[in-house]
Amino acid sequence: MDDRKLDSKHKVSVQKQVRAISKAQASKGHRCPHCGSAVPEHAELCPFCMHPLHSDSCTFCGATLLPEDRFCPECGNPVEGVPCPKCGTVNFRNFCYKCHEPLTAHAEEEVARAHTDPAYQRMITAAGELAALEESVLKAISSNRPEKETLTADDVELINHYRNLISELNNNDTPLHEIADNSESESLKKTVAGSDPAELMARYRQKVEEINNLLREFAPDADATPQMQRDYYSARKIPVVYTTRQKSKSGW
Repeated sequence: MDDRKLDSKHKVSVQKQVRAISKAQASKGHRCPHCGSAVPEHAELCPFCMHPLHSDSCTFCGATLLPEDRFCPECGNPVEGVPCPKCGTVNFRNFCYKCHEPLTAHAEEEVARAHTDPAYQRMITAAGELAALEESVLKAISSNRPEKETLTADDVELINHYRNLISELNNNDTPLHEIADNSESESLKKTVAGSDPAELMARYRQKVEEINNLLREFAPDADATPQMQRDYYSARKIPVVYTTRQKSKSGW
């Protein structure tokens, strides 16, 4: 089975949503002052050029800004944005939206807290196990098995959803937490291509439920600004080690 087919439905859906929102907002006259694109009225950043849409609040911390402010009076970040030292992209948030590099002292502190968070450590292991199960499922399906033993539409949707959830999001350069020494992960990696796909999918669904339960444990300070709450989640990306031994920095 071509892995790319699992992602296509999701990507098309997102593209349709973006076009629909742009079309609706264009009719209402909401446009980005920087690039002129039609944008949602209450968005903080333009989804096309990633520049601020409102000049009266700091996109880094949420503090109120005055027209003459060049730097935020609360967090000290420049109104004109922070260039990423890794990829050069100008950002208006604490993490680079392209390469996810932490750009500010607050971002660095949040990353350090994330890597001492027990729930985060358990999530790393569970994500690696889910990736191993996905690979085992796809190997079993692609082996010489009866035609009827293929993934159902629901199976494809589930795998596609959680692949997008834990993959293709770059992490920063903090040390990766490998899952290779975890006994359950090792047993998953040793699952052969000839295993029963139905049994593997049952184990996959159990691991999805475990991940969902772990996600419920993540909660930033309820009194924090939306910007600070966003940084809480941005710092908790999940590095996954696939069974091919290729590291993939990922997250939700």
